[in-house]
Amino acid sequence: MTFLLATPFLFVLIAALIIAISIAVEVEREGWATTFFSVSIVLLFWHFWTEIWGWVSLNPLDTALFVGGYIVGGIIWAIIKWKSYISKSARVFNKLKTDFIAKHGEIGSHWREWTRILGDNSKELKVWPTHFYEDDEPEDIIRKITISSGDKKSLLVSWISYWPMSIASTLLNDPVRRLMSYIYDRISGIFQRMSVRSTKGLGEGMNKYEKSDQKS
Repeated sequence: MTFLLATPFLFVLIAALIIAISIAVEVEREGWATTFFSVSIVLLFWHFWTEIWGWVSLNPLDTALFVGGYIVGGIIWAIIKWKSYISKSARVFNKLKTDFIAKHGEIGSHWREWTRILGDNSKELKVWPTHFYEDDEPEDIIRKITISSGDKKSLLVSWISYWPMSIASTLLNDPVRRLMSYIYDRISGIFQRMSVRSTKGLGEGMNKYEKSDQKS
């Protein structure tokens, strides 16, 4: 414990780096997560190489079991996280479709507008920078919104590699975000009524008259 107490600043720094890794993984900045992780490993090895190597060399079986268990844990977490990730994308698509139909009545006769809406929301659909075109067929749309695991390889690898930090950030972030979203849904009507009241009466004196088709 002496060497731990001798370097309190180091562990504060590593704790900050772990938090940074958690945030980077959650916001899909895998490159930054790898950078922070690499810095953490370098700092640990630089200060405690003798202790680390001494334990590993004396406990090869435990080391192998730890590494194997860590990888298995990462794979399990990546599967769980991927399921949540693609389900969220599907929910976004369904909401866009429901809102569009509620506004326009149907999609078919407003196909150009529909593809524009999808393009504007490609980031929320997790398929950015995919482009949607007016001549796309329905099957083309479905193919484009189907998230490819190959395109998300670095993200999946980061979930496997940094799964303890990813779990922590997910548990902290998702409940808070869902709570705030729930609160907003409950009070959004208040904000809307405030907006309506703020523009009440502004249309007075702004009457529009249709042009006469009669020839003078």
